[in-house]
Amino acid sequence: MKKKIIVIAYKFPPFPGVGAYRWSKLCKYLAKAGYQIHVITVNWKKTTMNTLDDDIHHKNIKIHRIGSMYPLGLFSRRDQNLLYKLIFKLFQICIGKILYFDDMAQLWGWRLVPYCQNLIKKEKISVVIATGHPFQSNRWAAIIKRRNNSIKLIQDFRDPWANDPDIKRNFFSRIMIQRWQRFSVEGADAVVAVTKGLLEFFIDSDSNIKEKGVVIRNGVDTEFSIKGIRRSKKIPKNIIKIIYAGSLGNKRDMVLCELLKVIEKKIDIYHTIKIDIFGGSSGYISSKFKSLISREVINFYPAVKQKELFKKMAEYNYALHLNNKGNYFAASTKIYEYAFLKIPTFSLNYGGELDYLVKKFDLGISVNLEIDNLELKIGELISDKRKYKFKGIEQFSYSYIAQQYSDLIQSMV
Repeated sequence: MKKKIIVIAYKFPPFPGVGAYRWSKLCKYLAKAGYQIHVITVNWKKTTMNTLDDDIHHKNIKIHRIGSMYPLGLFSRRDQNLLYKLIFKLFQICIGKILYFDDMAQLWGWRLVPYCQNLIKKEKISVVIATGHPFQSNRWAAIIKRRNNSIKLIQDFRDPWANDPDIKRNFFSRIMIQRWQRFSVEGADAVVAVTKGLLEFFIDSDSNIKEKGVVIRNGVDTEFSIKGIRRSKKIPKNIIKIIYAGSLGNKRDMVLCELLKVIEKKIDIYHTIKIDIFGGSSGYISSKFKSLISREVINFYPAVKQKELFKKMAEYNYALHLNNKGNYFAASTKIYEYAFLKIPTFSLNYGGELDYLVKKFDLGISVNLEIDNLELKIGELISDKRKYKFKGIEQFSYSYIAQQYSDLIQSMV
């Protein structure tokens, strides 16, 4: 008989962002496998249509929504109008930097810890899993473990915490957060990260901690978004159509610039390349590469629903993937989606996880901007006649990933 487990997931449906994706999918497949899952989350209000809601309706999933002592309503509405945005900004300046200088779960423990202690006793819970961001969920989970030593604790990390290269901290907060991270990792029975590079942020040379480290990746729900979509027979042969889907933020536009500068410089050679960008926008790109836009080498389109987007992807020669230098350890879910759609990836990266994945699983062309000649790689793209193998991509399905988690849980109880 499968065990009862607690999953502490601050971001969980109906939270609409990407932070809810991993554990809505894992809960879905673990519940199907027979686990009785108690999800501890907060009172998110449904503000948009969210397909993740369908994942969590299962008899084996019970959701407990408890107060977080954070103004979630204000947070959710901050982008709806100028007034909410102003009030939220004032909150951050006056209160947030004091009480929530790390993240929004910083005071959650006052309710989370006693609630989980009662639930552990009542339901005879044997395993607790905490996922961050927000990482204060992981800290509170370590406190729960300390007070309930019989349980096994898995700390699940989707992003860097104390070593996040994109966050600047003052001396006090940096020291505190480093201590919290260390406490959270040392108190765990297993430490899971979504990539090998990310795991290295949490596991240092201490052999006692190193033995706890496990990589369990993100992936694709093949029963939902990818199902039934096949590569189009209308893929053009006289031009190279490339699709990019998603944000150009987090310095991805700077990575794209490297590609566009080469194309613009030798436009007479590279004029057959057409890049369609869905959902992303960049004033910098638009102003700097007006000639490429006028020649329709670059085309911007609004975001579309995921299923529709995947159907469009199937009509392109390549999918573009961008990873900036500071995020060498990261791998967004797009790389796994492209793989299942059998669309070769043209990946611009700085080594690390993306370079590894593209080469290891034969997903397309990887350009390590640190060492590779970009012009030669673009030439390879134009003349490319290869049939990529997409070998071992079943490892990117959430049914496979959930089985990895199940194996980890079973090994601990």
